[in-house]
Amino acid sequence: MSSVRRGSRFRSASKQVIKNLNEAKEETSTTLRVIKKKKEELNNVIHVEEIRDNVTDIISNISGTVTDIINLPTNNILKSYSDVYESCINAIVMIITYVGEEVINGTGYFVHYPENLIITSLSNIVPYNKKYNIDNVTRVVCHIIPENKIYECTCVGIDFINGIAVLKPINTISKSEHLKWGNGTNAIIGEHIMSFNRVSSSEQTTPLLSCIVTHNHYQANSGIPETILLNNDLTMICDGQPVVNMSSQLIGMIVTLKNINNQTIQKSCINSNIIVNSIKRILSSYKDNKSVSIVYMQLGIKYEQVTFNDIVDTGYEIINGIKITSVHKKSNLKKQVKEGDIITHMNDIKIGNGDDHHSFTTLINVIDPNTLENADSVYITLRTCDQKPAFKTSETLKVKLINDTRLTASGYV
Repeated sequence: MSSVRRGSRFRSASKQVIKNLNEAKEETSTTLRVIKKKKEELNNVIHVEEIRDNVTDIISNISGTVTDIINLPTNNILKSYSDVYESCINAIVMIITYVGEEVINGTGYFVHYPENLIITSLSNIVPYNKKYNIDNVTRVVCHIIPENKIYECTCVGIDFINGIAVLKPINTISKSEHLKWGNGTNAIIGEHIMSFNRVSSSEQTTPLLSCIVTHNHYQANSGIPETILLNNDLTMICDGQPVVNMSSQLIGMIVTLKNINNQTIQKSCINSNIIVNSIKRILSSYKDNKSVSIVYMQLGIKYEQVTFNDIVDTGYEIINGIKITSVHKKSNLKKQVKEGDIITHMNDIKIGNGDDHHSFTTLINVIDPNTLENADSVYITLRTCDQKPAFKTSETLKVKLINDTRLTASGYV
């Protein structure tokens, strides 16, 4: 009996030991799981802290960089944009024109030359179609945004060739601000410029546009004046928008132009020098409160730009300019030139494309018979196509200009 009881006690003790070992093992496993979890949590905390520290360092570096830029007056682009906006925006007005059965909304701006005038694109005054002309305009008003007032305007004059209209408020505006004049020809390639718009109803326009100058006086084709090329789609810009540089100076305006054949219509940024010249000519002819249209003198020719093949064919030098394609029977050049001849200079100014060449259309348009002496004649430098070898020598001719609006309508310049 006693041996049986001792065996039972031994088996009971063994079971208890095994049970205790299992419990210890389970407790150890639980402890290990807790330790592993704590370790993972600790690693996550360390990782988050590292990320937080890295982000803090990045933010600190960015903040320091931005602060450094702001503290540098030569590189303060944001402040420059803000200053330009503040100095120009109150000079920009909305133009509302009632012509025939149409109402046209556009942008204009105040200049002081020699008095307060409003300059805008001609397409904001008269639509480019045969149905309407300047005589159909019944009312023109400007909406000045800061004052939220409407002022009646009279059209002083228009420039069909360059797409410019000059307006004058009928009543005196005492607090009108105006844009400062700048020289568009001196615009620097790659320079940041800005344009402002007051037509808020259009979905295709923005109130403020930043551009970069890609060419300061460029002739897109032979039939339009010199223009400033920008790196933006001009079809998305409103006519009449002024273009200013970072010194808040007016260097150009967005207009809709026709070429000399009155066929192609395109938007361009015309040079501010052309605007000044148009204002001078309009004011010199303005009297009796009647709207005037600028009259331009003509050589009476049609032409095309000299191409690369023409330059190569000379074999002697690079000759830029315009090649005559037609001479009108009324032109004083009729007996002196022939088709294919190249005009390289007018009044000693180079003609062509490039930084040191100018558009022939612009050069002929700046001639004002009312203000310039001997403005009825110009000097042209000619290379004739029948020379052997071709275009080798040049000759200078004095040519008397003509004035016939029918020539312009036919595409002659």
